[in-house]
Amino acid sequence: MITVLLKHEAIRTRGLLLVIAGLAVGLGIIGALMALTGWPLLAQLGLVLGFVGACGLVPALQLGQAVDYYRSGYGRVGYFTQTLPIRGSRMYWAKLLWAGLVLLLGLVATLALVLLVLLAGADLLGIDRASLLPTMGEAVADAFAVAPALTVAAPVVVVLLYGLNTAMLFCAVSVGSEQWMHRLGWGGPVVVWVALYTVSQIAMFVLILAVPFGLAADASGGLGLERVDLLGAMLSGVEPEIVPIGWLPALLLSIPVLVWWTARSWDRKVSLA
Repeated sequence: MITVLLKHEAIRTRGLLLVIAGLAVGLGIIGALMALTGWPLLAQLGLVLGFVGACGLVPALQLGQAVDYYRSGYGRVGYFTQTLPIRGSRMYWAKLLWAGLVLLLGLVATLALVLLVLLAGADLLGIDRASLLPTMGEAVADAFAVAPALTVAAPVVVVLLYGLNTAMLFCAVSVGSEQWMHRLGWGGPVVVWVALYTVSQIAMFVLILAVPFGLAADASGGLGLERVDLLGAMLSGVEPEIVPIGWLPALLLSIPVLVWWTARSWDRKVSLA
């Protein structure tokens, strides 16, 4: 059943997603071509446009999917969707899985576009175009030699951070469309998203202070866990030379909570009246 629903989501949303992706990729390519000219102002503007297209691709896709999620589940089309003889949480899982696949493809496309813009604007950025890719490969190899686990985990964390945004948007739409908020229309999801975002930031800040560990350089030149009193350092005005890890538990806990809450809303709290 999930496979059928997933295929349906792909067919139903491909037009919207292709338009968004086409605009972002087109902006990135046009910006890269402008940067490649090397002409004053035009090349600089192209560099900016190229990075906007590359870095804006995934957020634009996520926002587009959130709008479609509202229209298909709670807008006019939602009346049909919610009457289908399928458990609401199953439909939600199909939408979430499809969003996750789109996210992965979008991140790969973003990386490709960033590399394209960097190559095109190498002269403006003071980068040797011929050695750019080998230098980046060496940097990854050096990072893996110093901290292999962290190097492998870094892309996963990036995916989870973007995934948190998708889960939060979908949760805000579902919870903000329940009966107690439905009369606000689009305002309901917006209010819930603001609340969720605020709570998540507070939770991450609290856990950063509560978890007394961080990543720091060790004697061998690698990275290791170091115990530190972040709250005490903050109160005394001292800036410890570590990378806090307290936000990571908040990230890992937030996603399943948001997914569970949204699935529960689909099964028990739908209101289109």
